[in-house]
Amino acid sequence: MTVEDLICLFKDQIEVCIPHIQEIRWISHFRKTKFAVLPPTSIMIFTDFAALMCLRAFEAKNSSVDAHAICATFVVMYNRRFVTLKKKIGECETVFQHELFNVDVHHFFAETLEKGKKNDHAMHNTCLKAIIPHYQQILRDLHNVELNHVIICTDNCPNQYRCRQTFLPIAAAALHFPGITIEHILAVKDNFKG
Repeated sequence: MTVEDLICLFKDQIEVCIPHIQEIRWISHFRKTKFAVLPPTSIMIFTDFAALMCLRAFEAKNSSVDAHAICATFVVMYNRRFVTLKKKIGECETVFQHELFNVDVHHFFAETLEKGKKNDHAMHNTCLKAIIPHYQQILRDLHNVELNHVIICTDNCPNQYRCRQTFLPIAAAALHFPGITIEHILAVKDNFKG
């Protein structure tokens, strides 16, 4: 393969990649913008399903059978604030503001009968309905504010977040929590998954 052939292949690949990179950069910019203006009355939730776990029976001689478990992960950001820091380089001291968030990670595990859509969507929706009141209480008790906006960021996987079992309950979550608006951000679809 000559250098000219390699450059032609590279140009062809760039034409395929550039639209994806632009979309990914736009979503990245959008998230940074959301971080930059996240008010004290808002939380941002990043959530995804983990891979289905196959739980193997430890003893094959008794009546133990294999089981399956699912895991849903929720990462919650809230309480945006700034702290003043000092940085000293040689004789020069610089004072600057640094942005901080509280970040909590929740892993929920549940039993499922077998692989496929058996329990994962119901469990995810139940967990979401438990997370929001939890943070309503945290913001009320620790920060003396009322939660009024929830931003939920998910991937764009058609079998997880674009299907009726999950997309509709997320879209309708505000019905369960009067006074709270729900914003759902789907990731850019790239390669095989969102």
